[in-house]
Amino acid sequence: MSAPATAAAAQAAPSPAPEPIIEDLEHDPYLNLENTIIVDNLPNVDREKAEKFRMLLCKIFKNAIPGGIYLYFGENNATKSHAFITFRNPKDASDAVKLGQGYKIDKTHQIILNPFTDFRAYGDVPEVYEAPQQLPYVPKAPLWSHLFDPRGRDQYMIRFNDQFEAQWWDPVQLAQTAVTTKFEGALGGIWSPWGRFYATFHRQGVQLWGGADMGRVSRFLHPMVSMAVFSPCEKYLLTFCEILRDPQSRDKEAVTIITELETGKQLPGEPRPEGPRSNKSAMFLLLGGCAALHKGRPWVALQGSLVTHPGMGWTINMQTTPLRWSHDDKYLARVDSQAQTLHVYDVPAMNERVAKMDNLMEVTWSPSQNLMALWFCRKAEKPAVVKIVDPRDLSVLATKNIFDATKITLYWHEQGDYLCAQCDLQGKKAQAGTSLEIFRMRVRNLPCNSLVLPDRVTSVAWEPRGHHLAVVHGANTVRPDVAIYEVNGDRVLLKDSLLRRQVSCVSWSPMGEFMVLYLKGTGSLEFYSTKEHTVANQTHQFSTEAVWDPSGRFVASSVISTRESLDQGFQIYSYRGDLLHASARPRFALFQWRPRPPCLLSPEQQEAIRAAPHVKKFEEEDAAYRKGMADSKIARRTNMRTSFEAWRQSRAEAVRRLADFLAALPGGAPTGGDCEMEEEEVEELETTETVLGLVNEKGEDEVEAPAPDAEAPAASPSPSPAPEGQAASKAPAKEYTTSFPDDAD
Repeated sequence: MSAPATAAAAQAAPSPAPEPIIEDLEHDPYLNLENTIIVDNLPNVDREKAEKFRMLLCKIFKNAIPGGIYLYFGENNATKSHAFITFRNPKDASDAVKLGQGYKIDKTHQIILNPFTDFRAYGDVPEVYEAPQQLPYVPKAPLWSHLFDPRGRDQYMIRFNDQFEAQWWDPVQLAQTAVTTKFEGALGGIWSPWGRFYATFHRQGVQLWGGADMGRVSRFLHPMVSMAVFSPCEKYLLTFCEILRDPQSRDKEAVTIITELETGKQLPGEPRPEGPRSNKSAMFLLLGGCAALHKGRPWVALQGSLVTHPGMGWTINMQTTPLRWSHDDKYLARVDSQAQTLHVYDVPAMNERVAKMDNLMEVTWSPSQNLMALWFCRKAEKPAVVKIVDPRDLSVLATKNIFDATKITLYWHEQGDYLCAQCDLQGKKAQAGTSLEIFRMRVRNLPCNSLVLPDRVTSVAWEPRGHHLAVVHGANTVRPDVAIYEVNGDRVLLKDSLLRRQVSCVSWSPMGEFMVLYLKGTGSLEFYSTKEHTVANQTHQFSTEAVWDPSGRFVASSVISTRESLDQGFQIYSYRGDLLHASARPRFALFQWRPRPPCLLSPEQQEAIRAAPHVKKFEEEDAAYRKGMADSKIARRTNMRTSFEAWRQSRAEAVRRLADFLAALPGGAPTGGDCEMEEEEVEELETTETVLGLVNEKGEDEVEAPAPDAEAPAASPSPSPAPEGQAASKAPAKEYTTSFPDDAD
């Protein structure tokens, strides 16, 4: 190739990228110590790949200013393990440190971020050590303070007008306010299973409140949380949020986090694939046991890969495949309907056991022992199946096949004595009825009894601390029937049948024997006893729920609505249906009884305490309180009458002087002695009467109008009806206004 051609080719070839000029930090015009961070533990990159590595850092820290990434080279012509990055403002720098801490550049390098201002603080360390000042000890709020109430009262939480209020309930002294607070920014709240905490949901996460003044106990960051579930023993808190992956996409990703309440640490999450981060990704990292949020999205899912941090959380959607707690917080279980697998986890190590189970639909735990109930849907020629499984080795303890079942709903007895499987049967053309499969869990080999009802079952409820089962069924959904069964040994007997009741739900008392049959939205309440049958009927218009207090002595119905109306509020009844208290609150949105912790005494010890003579002390206190209230009411009325008589006597002299003055006036009537003035109120009523034109005797449409100067009569008689065969007059109606005293003689 000739020299001119070589020169032309060299001129046409693109010139190499200029070497980036790294200026001294002290003379950089963009530099602000609060805007700069230091990145450590970077990989060593050759000079030829330095520009490509710089572009990678630009994608990770996209808020850095142009030319704000400073790399340094060592003696081996490779970059050093640290760099300086400058941002536009201190907030971007602080967010980069929080959200990018621990980011993995590759498999062996995990970056460490520090603000540049920290080094100034390290340089200002005094030469002489000064011991830090010891802060005074601040005791935590006693979380069981509500249990030390001298009268043993229960509490409930209500919400109205965007504020929360905890009230004491006493059947004698009625409702008394304990604490009123707003829980700023709270979207909702729930009690923990033992009543120690009250958890409120916020856009940033969950806060726990407790103590006598409902002070904040702790908080857990989980942005856009939509659900919170306590473990049965209050050791862990499970939070769940559901966020759109892409605003223009309907696909959703969910994140579930399990936190230990005492330490604030999160349990290890499920293993998930890691993928490269993109500048469109949202970071969701753990910082000190909490979750952090970047750009409003606490979850990352791009191109089929999930960007996660070890031990972060779960991609489980609690609305479709929820995690289920065992009664003692030792196990978690869930069903993966897509993979047709059962997952059982040991808590807190989160060791996983997986079993392949085709057609598995749901898993539930026994309330009193570590046993799982599973049901499988029918497929082709295989019938639906209900199985009792041991979680330790996933062995099957009992199996029941149900033919022609389209759906199965499992109901556990509160003490775990029984399990009822409601099986909706399907015939060739229509529903063939319902089958109830009752497992006796305290008997060897777990025997099962079957009940077949010819119609549809809408609700099933077990009696706590008893052996009765309430079943709402019937072809008429407006007025169904209620059947009360009793499990007696190896038989299931029908004890009572309530026909054509206005009922959609059944709520048993926690102590058993009594229950409430209510219809949501209409307010019909029927109080029933297994010994006395129907006790009372009440009506609370538009009530949406009926809940029992932990003692089983009172039940509350409430009208909850987002719109303001006159019917919003709650009413409290006794277990026999007597109305004790009614309260109307504007914008009423919540009523929740505060749960009690499980009793540490045996049933025999509890019965002995109830039969002890000292129980009469409480009855005497109630009688004394009622007598005191009556005496105070009488004393208040007596004081009011005495003060009025004293005022009347003090004004007697003024009345006498006024009477003498009136008597001295011309034409005044003399009065002798003490005089008393009597006041008589005469109320004038203004009435408007319409006189209709009537046909006169001659058949003409003529009506005599009153003279212009004539006065209106004291009382205008009502017009008589027109005779038969005569039409009413078409003359325009005229109105007359009459004023007269109400008590005129």
